[in-house]
Amino acid sequence: MARRKRFNSEKAALSFAKKVGGKVNDLRKIKEAKCSFTVTYQPSEKTKAHGQISERDWCPEEDRDFGYSNDFWQ
Repeated sequence: MARRKRFNSEKAALSFAKKVGGKVNDLRKIKEAKCSFTVTYQPSEKTKAHGQISERDWCPEEDRDFGYSNDFWQ
């Protein structure tokens, strides 16, 4: 199943599409669109981490994301 990621910047959308081998969709002419561009791509091991919180940033004691890696606090 294909995944989609939203962008407001054409440059950022093109860069992301190049990295993951996706297709850029231009939504600027669609009035109801939430964003200007989307990139549609197939998930793979290379793209699996996009949008995921790494285990290094997760605090299991408080069950929340600090936003900093655990190495930052040492």
